[in-house]
Amino acid sequence: MRTRSRFAGLVAAALLPVTAAAILSTPSARADDPDRPPDASVSDVPVRSAPPLVSIDTGRHERARGAVLSEAARQDLRTVAETQGVPYDELAARSAGTDEFDLALHEAEVRYPRAVLESGVEPTGGYWVEAGADADLAAVAEVFGAVPAPVTVHRRVDATDEEITRAQELVFLALADAPVTTGVGVDYDAHRGVLEVDVAVPDVMLRAAAETVAVQALRSVAGLAVDGRLPVPVELTTRVGVDDGTLKGKRGGRALRLASNGTFVCTGGFVVRRGGDVGIVTARHCPNGLTYNSNPILTFVTGASTTATGGVIDLQFHRFDPGIDVDPSFRASGTTSADDRPVRTVANAPVGSSVCAWGAAGGYHCTSVAEVNVCRNGFGDGVNRCGLDRASSEITVAGDSGGPWFFSNTARGTLTGAINGRDYFTRIGRVANNLDAEVLRP
Repeated sequence: MRTRSRFAGLVAAALLPVTAAAILSTPSARADDPDRPPDASVSDVPVRSAPPLVSIDTGRHERARGAVLSEAARQDLRTVAETQGVPYDELAARSAGTDEFDLALHEAEVRYPRAVLESGVEPTGGYWVEAGADADLAAVAEVFGAVPAPVTVHRRVDATDEEITRAQELVFLALADAPVTTGVGVDYDAHRGVLEVDVAVPDVMLRAAAETVAVQALRSVAGLAVDGRLPVPVELTTRVGVDDGTLKGKRGGRALRLASNGTFVCTGGFVVRRGGDVGIVTARHCPNGLTYNSNPILTFVTGASTTATGGVIDLQFHRFDPGIDVDPSFRASGTTSADDRPVRTVANAPVGSSVCAWGAAGGYHCTSVAEVNVCRNGFGDGVNRCGLDRASSEITVAGDSGGPWFFSNTARGTLTGAINGRDYFTRIGRVANNLDAEVLRP
């Protein structure tokens, strides 16, 4: 059973730095009296009204029917069709122009950092892009002008990416660290312009205590703004239960074994360059002392930096020894080199798009993207992670952690784990933002 409460509004003023620990340091978590109603509802927290929606239509609508999908994209879509029971022709029509859209999305994120809040696939074909308050909407729309599909660039909130991200992470960490919760996920749904907060509690009698923590966190975040209001609408859902989550780094995995005894532990991700070093990325929760295909040519360098508020990014970098030949390709659909694919594009996954995964233990499977840039706990290790994208199903097994997530020749991210039957992977943009590295392309 779930209960949901919602309030709406925006704030344009920048939020000042704050930590989740500071939010939780003030009293009133009320765990001592869990069946007592909270002091206030989330609807009592002030939020600025949303501005009028502004949209710019772009893309080459007339070329959508003639857009040609790459063979890699067709292979992935056939796999999605078989897995989800959706006709291939329907998926292909919806995915027209996907390679060109990915290239444009990457260009937009490079030319206008943090301007794009989120992107997605329209159910009937074409794409949408949400831009933040500080973005030049016309300039962003121009980047997508040559995509052979309709693209609509929206601005529906008067808030920046920085404001939204900080609010998301602070609320998540405050709730994740509260003793009355058993699982927390916070996702900003840019197409709705709403911050979605999902909270699990172990008993129905603790719902009031969890909502009190949420109100406390939201008030603290709002209080840091110039006008004392939240940057975006918020929707709070509470449910009773314990999240069933696990990381996927227990066994198996292509290339990555424990240097101490040769045990398979994780899967290698994409080839990257960090500073003057070339190496690979994998999941941060994997061990540090690893070999590549039993070859001791890897040296652990660093894990990804945490976010400004303390959210963990599940990435780490291992460099190859000097002089090692590197091929910027990744294992995709099979166990031979002929099944490898070169990275052509590096772009975060649009909501609703098809996505595939490779893991040496689990192999090649495909699904779709349900949520992007999520903060989540509940993986069974007590770590509060951010920068995750959520798939609509679970397609990986233990040992696939760190393995590549992709569509066609576009790098999408690396596997973290699964919760309640749905996979989570760390989005590819975090390689640059939190690991200061670049995914290599031919």
